[in-house]
Amino acid sequence: AIVALRILSPTSIRAIEDLLPILYPSVHSPSYGIIQQILIEAENNAAIFNKKSDLSQIHVGALDEMFSQGDPVLAGIDLEIGYLFLLSMEDHRGGDDWEKTLVQGKNQGLALEIVVKDAARGISDGVNRVFSNAEQRDDCFHAHYEMGKRRLVLERRAYGAINQELEIQNKLKKAQQGGFDSLEKLEASLKIVSQRCICAIKTHDLFEQAMREAQEAMEFVDLQAGQIRTALEMQTAIEVAAKKIKAINDKKCQKIGKYISNRASGLALYMNDIAKQFNILTERYGAEVVQIAAVIWRLVDDLKKGRRRWSRSQDKKHLIGAYHQFLQLAGKQADTIFAVV
Repeated sequence: AIVALRILSPTSIRAIEDLLPILYPSVHSPSYGIIQQILIEAENNAAIFNKKSDLSQIHVGALDEMFSQGDPVLAGIDLEIGYLFLLSMEDHRGGDDWEKTLVQGKNQGLALEIVVKDAARGISDGVNRVFSNAEQRDDCFHAHYEMGKRRLVLERRAYGAINQELEIQNKLKKAQQGGFDSLEKLEASLKIVSQRCICAIKTHDLFEQAMREAQEAMEFVDLQAGQIRTALEMQTAIEVAAKKIKAINDKKCQKIGKYISNRASGLALYMNDIAKQFNILTERYGAEVVQIAAVIWRLVDDLKKGRRRWSRSQDKKHLIGAYHQFLQLAGKQADTIFAVV
């Protein structure tokens, strides 16, 4: 229970000390020092186990950096089964630190062929030195996260500008009714704030539209064309959206646009693996059936995850188009399409 509370919660030692009498009311609770001793023993046993583990079956891994009390923790997860094959606290997170950690894994048989990572330079340098032939893919999470974070800031800024404009409009209205001398000053302020409000709303709308395009470009199904994207098509679509983000008159938007543009090829690499799997389905069921099945799957998945507002005419058009395609291949083909989905 002590180890589980520490690892899975995670819970502080002092909190564990308080929880044990509640979990085990009839058992004498160990002291703070005993709990700490048990945890240190567990950590040492885990370290010994990790250093002896056979990592030769791990070929696809995700690498990332976390922080514990300000110190970087280098981590790696096997994407096939979710096994944590790498966990090391270091003083820094540069290429040398990643190289040292990955070499330890390589000595235990680690043979990474595909690495999923963010834009951290240290990870890339470490992988290049230890697994030079590994394909380095960029994860979509950080791209989505950075865009979503900026969109929220721009949204709040726009609403703030709207509220400020309304506030001055109300003051101006009261001043006009009372015949105060501050009318000219309020009118001048309103003109400045209104212009600022227009710019804030425009910046938000431009960014959100480009962000939606970038997010859509990262999806394996192109709903507009009603087909599965190739890696090159995905990369091109991401670059087009990134260019629009870079064109926005906002430094942080431009920085995000540059980040996505630089990562476009890495973000699209996963499509090569998906294409191989789709080719197997195509050989068995035919290209048309697989395309329609992919579109239907994408629409249903979007609906389940709340990524789509079905009241929008464009979304209706996509759904109706896929439905008509489905009807054309209905009858004997219907069961086949659903089998592929």
